[in-house]
Amino acid sequence: MVDARPSRRIEAFAAACLGTQADDCRLGDLSEQYIRTRRQWQERLGTAPAATIAARAVSDVRYVASTINVMLFARAVDPGARLAETGVACLVALDLRERAVAMLQFTVRRFALPALLLVCSALLVNGAVGVWNSWRQTEALMASAQRGKAEAAAQRIASFFGELEHQLGWVAYPQFATRPVEQRRFDYVRLLRQVPAITLLAQIDNEGREQLAVSRLAVDVVGSGADRSGEPAFTATKARHLYIGPLYFRKASEPYLTMALSHRGWPGGVTIAEVNLKPVWDTINGMATNDGGHAYVVDGKGRLVAHRDIKLVLGQPDLTGQPQVAAALAGPSVDLVEGRSFHPQGRATPVLSTSAAVPGLDWKVIVDMPAAAYQAPSRNAMIRAVALAGLGLAAATLAIMLALRPLNPARPAQA
Repeated sequence: MVDARPSRRIEAFAAACLGTQADDCRLGDLSEQYIRTRRQWQERLGTAPAATIAARAVSDVRYVASTINVMLFARAVDPGARLAETGVACLVALDLRERAVAMLQFTVRRFALPALLLVCSALLVNGAVGVWNSWRQTEALMASAQRGKAEAAAQRIASFFGELEHQLGWVAYPQFATRPVEQRRFDYVRLLRQVPAITLLAQIDNEGREQLAVSRLAVDVVGSGADRSGEPAFTATKARHLYIGPLYFRKASEPYLTMALSHRGWPGGVTIAEVNLKPVWDTINGMATNDGGHAYVVDGKGRLVAHRDIKLVLGQPDLTGQPQVAAALAGPSVDLVEGRSFHPQGRATPVLSTSAAVPGLDWKVIVDMPAAAYQAPSRNAMIRAVALAGLGLAAATLAIMLALRPLNPARPAQA
């Protein structure tokens, strides 16, 4: 059974108003009235938490009103009645007391309590709306942060290749082929020292013949004359000035690609560079989050280029069947895309993804976030909003019922 006694603060308020001790019989009468009122309202409203709160609020209001009533009678009416010489003054005082009590009860029941309940209901409903709006803003911030990670990774990858192109431009000037071989070899060695990601540089003349090859991993070759005119690194570069080839692996572990830049002007030619993509992988690996989110890169054909799991990349899986990859290849989107995880050793789980295109390449950076990272806070916010809205509607309904409820006239107290 819920404790039906008034709170210590209210009892202390009553004792202060009456100027008496805790063992005064008037305080006991007020407590008995509080218990009866509490039980009556509890029986009317039920045992729900909101009903218990409402019953206690009504009992507290009535207890305070009765305390004020007793205080007025004890400090004003009763002394005046004792000093009066005739019984008429007592009757007038008692009549005034009953009228004041009746008016006070009418005001509290008809106006004060319904108004208080309506204010509480408005605050609860406003709190529910605020909770829901706050979650929507939080969700938008989470999606924006996820999108920002994808765009930042795409920009870093683009900057990596832009810096490579800039560095290759130092040796791709028109007169490079006419310089002595030792000078050309010195320029290539200096470039290898400046750009650790480049492991091999090769000079191809305008006919597609290899004239010089400088490598970190092998002996330099001068004037080999090997025919490389049929390689895409030569043919595509002659047409588009810059060529970035597909991903391949050296020793089944190191990711590489071929990058080539044409020499403008006479006598022309092409500089081909073999580039280690370890910096790109480091960029992707550094984007793992504590809530299970991670990033990866796919090329224009949906092939995996970079991922935190190197074994998965070595298998070169085709991810065009994944909804988030298909959406990324179709074009940019500001909305989150529903997809599923694809790790071969784990169960496929729902994810929400966003993507960003790498400028200058057909690559896409995709950031997956477990759908649970969005759903759990959303579900909690919805439960809180519905609970607050329900309490607000219950308070408003109770206020209307109290305002429309007929009031019985107060009967004089029996001696």
